[in-house]
This record gives sequence, structure tokens and C-alpha cells, in this order.
Amino acid sequence: MPVKQRFDTRVDIRGIADVSCVPASLRGLGQRRFRAAQTYPVMMSWTSDAVKAFAYTPGKADVLVLDRHGTILYRTSGKANDPAIQDLCDEIERALSVPTAPTRAK
Repeated sequence: MPVKQRFDTRVDIRGIADVSCVPASLRGLGQRRFRAAQTYPVMMSWTSDAVKAFAYTPGKADVLVLDRHGTILYRTSGKANDPAIQDLCDEIERALSVPTAPTRAK
């Protein structure tokens, strides 16, 4: 994964999978298979609510860059070819270069 190699621990890569079609009786098996197949965390949307909140494109891989507050800074969908990966990396670099206000303890 070129993005993970380039940014290492500077970014947090997460996946969201629409698994609403998986019958309740097979959810445990589905979770185990996802864990075995992925090298990064994948959140499972059993009702599709989470994936619908991001207005995803069915049948395609959507990639979103979010800031630490959950604001979507960049969105793309489609094949992960070299130009698309470069555009994504440029957007991540831009997001990382924006100074953030320090968080205050409550």
C-alpha cells in the first residue's frame, strides 16, 4: 500500500465495509474473514448507516481524507492507479501541513 508506506504513522487508515447483506447468523464468520484478509482496521456497517453517511459509490472504492474533527477534506472514487495515488498523497500532504489548534482538556 503506497499511501501507508509513505505516511506510516502520520495518518490513520481505516476502512468501512457495507455488510448489510450478510445474514445475522453469519456475521461472526464475516468479521473473522475481514480480519484475516486486511492489514488495516475495517469497520463493519451492518445497517449501511455508516457508509450512507459518507455518500459512497456502490461497487467502487471510495477514499476520503478527513481531518481530526471528521470534516471531509478530499474525496475520490475509482481505480488506484499511479496518478490517482499521487493526487491522494498530495491532498494528504496538504491536510497534514495545516496547523491545528491544540486540544484542551476538559
